[in-house]
Amino acid sequence: MRLTVDGTPRHCSLNREDTLLQQGLAAGWPLARSCRNGNCERCFCQLLSGEVIYPDHRRYRAGSTIALCLARPTANIVLGSLPLQPHQRAWRCEIINDTSLLLPAGRSSGLEPACHILLIHDNSITNTTLRRREGRRLTLDAPLASTVPSLGLVLIDAHRCGDWQLHNRACSPSLQWQGLDEDTARQALAVARKGRGQWFVTTG
Repeated sequence: MRLTVDGTPRHCSLNREDTLLQQGLAAGWPLARSCRNGNCERCFCQLLSGEVIYPDHRRYRAGSTIALCLARPTANIVLGSLPLQPHQRAWRCEIINDTSLLLPAGRSSGLEPACHILLIHDNSITNTTLRRREGRRLTLDAPLASTVPSLGLVLIDAHRCGDWQLHNRACSPSLQWQGLDEDTARQALAVARKGRGQWFVTTG
């Protein structure tokens, strides 16, 4: 059996014994969870295709909202989306050299090699990729354009796209980053405004 998340590249193999939550976590997905008995609703999601069974033998089919912590698959499963754990996406980092940054202590979740990151300078943005992470040290694919001792960093989450844009009035063209969801846009704006640029967001 197989679990697929609609509209994303996420998929994993399934067995009938473990819950969808257990199997998703085993696949390395940062799923939201807390009570593990269906009460907190943090792991609820939409079942688009397939069938699951709960410990009390209730069965749920396509169109149902299910608790991943209770649901065991009986067939191939397609979910509408995953209830993912929120993770920190904005940091103030120390510059080590032109391709390396140092994260603040204790705030490094969500950054893995090959993820896209955004470096926010006073009046510009550099879009690059994380080549390697060693503890708090990040090595980037592209050299830094900034010479200041620290800068803002925002993680780009490919599964949270939208129609929000980040602009800087001091630049031409002013558009610096697009295709954002509202949460990412506002986080980026908050970090960018710590610099000296005239930053703002738009949507639609």
